[in-house]
Order: sequence, then structure tokens, then C-alpha cells
Amino acid sequence: MPASKTTYQYTRIGLVLAEDFLDTFILKFPPQQTAQYGDIPQDRLAVLKGDSAVSGVITFTQDAEGSPVNISGDIQNLDANAQRGFHVHEFGDNSNGCTSAGSHFNPNSKQHGAPGDAERHVGDLGNVKTDGSGKASIHLSDKHLSLFGPHSIVGRSVVVHAGEDDLGKGGHADSLKTGNAGGRAACGVIGIAAHLMGFFYRTIRMVDHGIKPCYIFDGKPPELKGGVLAKRFAKRAEAKEGEEEAKETGTAEDIDKLARRQVRVTKEHNEECKKLLALMGIPCVTAPGEAEAQCAELARAGKVYAAGSEDMDTLTFNSPILLRHLTFSEAKRMPISEIQLSVALEELQMTMERFIELCILLGCDYLEPTKGIGPKTALKLLREHDGLGGVVKYVRGKMAEKAEENSTLVGGDPEEEIPSDRESEEGGGVMMGSDGEEVAASPQKKTSGKSPKKKKVTSAGMQIPEHWPWEEAKRLFITPDVVKGDDLELEWKAPDVDGLVEFLCRDKGFNEDRIRAGAAKLAKMLSAKQQGRLDGFFTVKPKEGNASATAGAGGVGKRKGEDKGGAKKKGKK
Repeated sequence: MPASKTTYQYTRIGLVLAEDFLDTFILKFPPQQTAQYGDIPQDRLAVLKGDSAVSGVITFTQDAEGSPVNISGDIQNLDANAQRGFHVHEFGDNSNGCTSAGSHFNPNSKQHGAPGDAERHVGDLGNVKTDGSGKASIHLSDKHLSLFGPHSIVGRSVVVHAGEDDLGKGGHADSLKTGNAGGRAACGVIGIAAHLMGFFYRTIRMVDHGIKPCYIFDGKPPELKGGVLAKRFAKRAEAKEGEEEAKETGTAEDIDKLARRQVRVTKEHNEECKKLLALMGIPCVTAPGEAEAQCAELARAGKVYAAGSEDMDTLTFNSPILLRHLTFSEAKRMPISEIQLSVALEELQMTMERFIELCILLGCDYLEPTKGIGPKTALKLLREHDGLGGVVKYVRGKMAEKAEENSTLVGGDPEEEIPSDRESEEGGGVMMGSDGEEVAASPQKKTSGKSPKKKKVTSAGMQIPEHWPWEEAKRLFITPDVVKGDDLELEWKAPDVDGLVEFLCRDKGFNEDRIRAGAAKLAKMLSAKQQGRLDGFFTVKPKEGNASATAGAGGVGKRKGEDKGGAKKKGKK
């Protein structure tokens, strides 16, 4: 498949990143490592806000895994001389106010109780007490909370309630569930707004290495993608159910894996990220359709050097260069991979049009996946049947033969085996989906051949779904809904330091010294004079035989300023 090379650093380049980078930054249930960014403090903050004037900032500190969590901070504008319920809730989602934070954090499935009770939710922190002005000063220590591991509270919400928590002893119907603490006065996500933290520091890391990023956000998805999105939502629901079961019978690793599958990006996350980018002086674009398609358009137009995404469909949208693993944390130790589409097509001996058909056959975001067709089989079929249309006709014919053979066995010997067309291409293991998700491949069992099996009814073999509009999917890849690159001007500006401090420190609880230091580094790098690239002084001579590889679907890998053979036009000096 596509040739790639490992690269660790670039001279100053332009780069677009598709919206899938947000999944890297946002975790409803966060990763076990809390020190994911080396220069970020270990303390975790929650900035509380509500529908009323109630507000506050709470700090959670833990010296080491297994030690108590210390909680400190102030909450203003509560009722005077009162006690109000104070809990950690399940989700770090405040997009619909505090109601979307879910129930009390209760991974051990216990009843509600007081902080000192053996029977209590992990998130039960009792009450906070206010003074005559309605201010509550909090100084607590709790051994049940943790900032580490699969039951970490980082990324969840802390909530102050409108009523007093009866600590499970009030005799009310809700006493053993919520402490009958009333409505939710204010809430905040624990962990310095994880998506903004990731955005800010990883963008600075890229700029520090000479990369000038531009971020692309998804617009309205094509109608053809609706079915795939619905299935993703269903998988999240299944993961939620599986997590509850894993709490009873599974390992901590099982729980963490299922929790990660529930990650979702909200509209609030997107809007906050766009605001942050504007304050940082980093350009961003909201695509009319797919972000990956817009990335590819900007790369082809010569506005940027490459597209950065974990979605391999970016290549199918005809991006000349794709960078993967660009926003991964250093802890993952994944080198950046650069995939050049023209090289991939040359080595595959394919036109762009046939490459699109190959990607559709192997699985894309628009169609149900095929079965029994791996990379080797797909290449072979496309070459033997002159394109995807011929492949579909052939596979459907084989499916009809299989159905007819199975039908003749009904009422006959059910043990008679029908040979399968499915081949074991690489054995079992893991395959990568178009959006970078790991998909378990079906293991292939070896047969000894010494004791032949009797025939039996089987559904094995190559299969294509009954409704599989591949022509429409192909059209979406060839003519996607994008803003033409010539109509977009990307401008990197000096950061608004005061605006960053107001947004990140006053509103979100970031450390002001660190934000100012990061902004200074950003300003220095973005204002530095652009370093010339080596290929700007030479004309690249194309290899012979490239013409056949790049023909079809409007050509491939050609940027504005390159001729048909791939050589760069001479620029004015």
C-alpha cells in the first residue's frame, strides 16, 4: 500500500489539520497518564458556572496514585449561611448546562452516602457551607477520589447543588440516589478544559518545530454518510452498556477501553476551539462539507504543504501529501508518517480513479463494509475485472451461486461443506479503518487436510451489501463540497495575549504565567522570517512512466504552479 517515510521535523511549512484531531484532545473518560504534556502542572482545576450568578474555581491535587485528593477553592453567590450539596458527576459534558453532566460518579455501583461512610458514591463529597455573603470556602481531603487510573475524576464534572445533601439519611425517595440535594446551581469540568489544553500546547509544539498549522472543521456531512454516523452513535451506546458490565466482571483495561469509545466532540467544544485559535492568531476554516476534503483542496492549491489527519480518506480526496500521527502525544512514541500520493499510485501502478475505487472496496465512511475482501483480493479483482463496476457484478454473481448451493442443501446433508472464496491474506490481527479506528480482523483457521470435512451450509465468502451505492460514494470523492483553494487566504497573525489570558485564565482556570510564556513563544515563531526550502532552488525532473499513474479523476498530487509532468514552474525572484 502507500509508501511512507518517517519524519520528525520540518522547515517552516504550511499545514492543514482535519477535525479528527479533536478526538485526540477530548476524552469524556481521560487517559490514565495525567502528565501527558511535560510542562503542564499536575493540579486539576474546575471553573464552575451556572444559569444563575453562582461561580467559582476549585483545585484538585494528588501527590501520587493512592494518596488522598486535596480539594480547595471558593464558590460565590450561593445562599447565605446555608449548606449545599457538592459532588463529582459522571460526565465532563456541560454542553446542555449541568444536566448533561450525568449522575453522581459511582463506578462501584453503591448507594449514596456521606463522605465518611463505607457505602457511598466515589463522587459523594457531602456539603459545602456558606458564610453570610453566600461564599463557600472549600478545604477538603478525600481518599476515594483519584486523578489517576480508569476511575480518574479528571475530565468529569464537579457540581454544587441548590439544596442541602441529606447524606442518604433523609428518608426521601431520592436520599439513597442523590441525597435529595435539589437542582444543580453550577458545574465545571475537572481538568483545565482538556480540549483547550491539548489545542494550546500541541499547537505551540508544532509552531516551535517550524510548522505553521491551519485547522479545518467539518461542515454538514453528506446524506450518504448518515447511516455510518448512526451506527457510530449506536456503538457508543453499546460501549456504555459494555462498560457497566465490565465494572462487574472486567479488568481496569477493559473499562478504560470501553470508556474511550464513548468520546464525542460537542458543538461547544468546536466553538471554544475556534475562539482559542483566533486568539492565538492561527487560521481556521469551517468546511461546507468534509474537513478532509477541504484539507486536500488546500494542499492541491498550494496553500499548504500537506494535510494532517488520521483519516486515510484524506488521500482518497486527492491530497498530494498526508501526515499521520502529527497530534499524537510524545507518550505514544509514534513517529510522524508522510505519505505521498503520487509515490503510492506509482508503486501500485494505478490511476487516481482506480485508487478511489480500491479505497471504496476496502471500506470508506460512506458505505457499509464489504466482507471477505482484503487488500490483496481487492487489488486482484480490480485488475481482473477492469474497475469496481466489474468487481461488483462478479461478486454478486458469486453470492448468487453461493445462495443457490446453500438452498440445494436444505433438506439434504447439512454437514456438506461448501468451499469459501475468502482467503487469509495476512492471518488474523488488526486492520485500520478509514478513520484510523482499529478493527479486529477475523482470525483464519488452518486446516490440516488429513481429515476432510463434510459439506455444510455456510455464508462464508465475498459479500457486498444489498444497498451499496458505490457510484455515489465515488462521486463524493471526486467532486466533494469544498471552498476552492484560490478563494481562501490563510493568514497567521500575532497572538492576542490579553485575550488569551482573559479566556484561558479568567474563564477556564489556566495558569497565567504559563499562558503568557506560551503566547510569547508563539509570537516569536510566527513572526520569524520564513526559511527557504531546498526544492525552491531546483527544478524537479519527473520520472518516466509517471503519466499513467497520475491519469484519471483529474490528475493527482499536482499543486498550483506545477506542470503536467509534475515539475515546478520557475518562480519570480
